[in-house]
Amino acid sequence: MCYNVRRVWGSLDPTTLEMQNLLSAFYTSSPNPNLTKAMRIHEDILRSTVSDAGDELLCNEVCVIAIAQLELLKRVYWRKGTWDKDVSVYMDLWRQIEQEFEDEHAWKEASKVLKGVDKWSVKKGEKGEKDDELGIWKRPESFEFMTAQEGKRPHLNMLRKTSSMWGFSGHIHNHERERQAV
Repeated sequence: MCYNVRRVWGSLDPTTLEMQNLLSAFYTSSPNPNLTKAMRIHEDILRSTVSDAGDELLCNEVCVIAIAQLELLKRVYWRKGTWDKDVSVYMDLWRQIEQEFEDEHAWKEASKVLKGVDKWSVKKGEKGEKDDELGIWKRPESFEFMTAQEGKRPHLNMLRKTSSMWGFSGHIHNHERERQAV
């Protein structure tokens, strides 16, 4: 499904990103997490930010996407405890991102916090670090599609409450009416 959404809407479309992040969250939160697949999802999105995939977006918008994906990649790395590939692959990707967004204010601020991928730490139980659960799927309180939100107009169901009698006995098609009129 993510593949189809990406092909139709593009790799940096908000809907595509939402679907990709959801898939990564599913991989991360499953009873047997597949953190390698989650890591690859974020890597692919990051590669799209430095390719021509986001040419229709403003540079600062793509920069914000890259920062968010780096945060998610960092959490997956932290949980996994290692890279799925050689660290040089991710260091090279970091340099490409840094080159692409070096003039963006958001990148200048975020890179101070994110540092470089070679400086990221891994999960250590003895340190007492607590997982902030960013990038982990949480079961919603309700599985309703449209929920009421405080301060917002409630969603109104505009569907008819009852169907017409079309297709039931007593319904006459137009061509039957024409025959009866003759």
